[in-house]
Amino acid sequence: MTCVWGDQTVELGKKLAWQLDDRSIVLHRQENEWVVWDNKAPIHSSETIQLVRDEVDEGSDEDKRRILQKNTEDEIRVDPLLADRSFLVRPGSALIIAPNDTVEIYVSTPLWFSIKTKMKKLLLIDVPLIQPSDAWFGPSTLEGELCYAKFTDATTDVQSIEWRCHRAVTKIVIHNVKKSELLIERINVPVTMLSLNQTDDGKILTESLIVKCDADDKTVDIVIEKQPPQVFGKTVSLAEPRTPSNKRNLIKNLTSILG
Repeated sequence: MTCVWGDQTVELGKKLAWQLDDRSIVLHRQENEWVVWDNKAPIHSSETIQLVRDEVDEGSDEDKRRILQKNTEDEIRVDPLLADRSFLVRPGSALIIAPNDTVEIYVSTPLWFSIKTKMKKLLLIDVPLIQPSDAWFGPSTLEGELCYAKFTDATTDVQSIEWRCHRAVTKIVIHNVKKSELLIERINVPVTMLSLNQTDDGKILTESLIVKCDADDKTVDIVIEKQPPQVFGKTVSLAEPRTPSNKRNLIKNLTSILG
């Protein structure tokens, strides 16, 4: 999988395709334009993304977009990215955290697929590999934010994590300092502020999040750690956050993060 990401060369008149099951993204370089096909299809496999040159099926015209550029470049940059909005994670069943207790859970969110020209940074495509649903998260229809949402596993066992090449795993540590149980049905993960990292064996993960629910039942303190969990071993950087920030400590309303 390592060869899929990073710098790639596209000769004039040639095509590249990235395939995962029936899902594919095809790029055709012409002298004064790029043609990109975003062929959507369900993904059932957890195998690696395959990079194919030249002998590829383009796709239909309705999935095609043309980007004009005088004298196209021969070098492109291919990156996985996290979503361009916060991601509302919905575990299959509600989570109940005991009073004055701390738990660690692992959740996964879909990756986006981004291609830019290397020199001029011309964006050719930036799309999700799996299309999530739109969702509104907040205490009311007037207060909140537009997010993406998808049902996902929320496991406490590292060994049971299902690693898939089109999803990134985030460790979330939740401190419930209240004297009562904390019920969690949804978690709003600020993925735009997280970077992507990859282990030697191809696992993709983000930095850990630490969430402390204050006793007043109104606010949460969120800390974005500087690196992924060390339990997965050495990692290399794949992509920077969509919204870079030096601020790693956040204070949010409880209803904007947990629900």
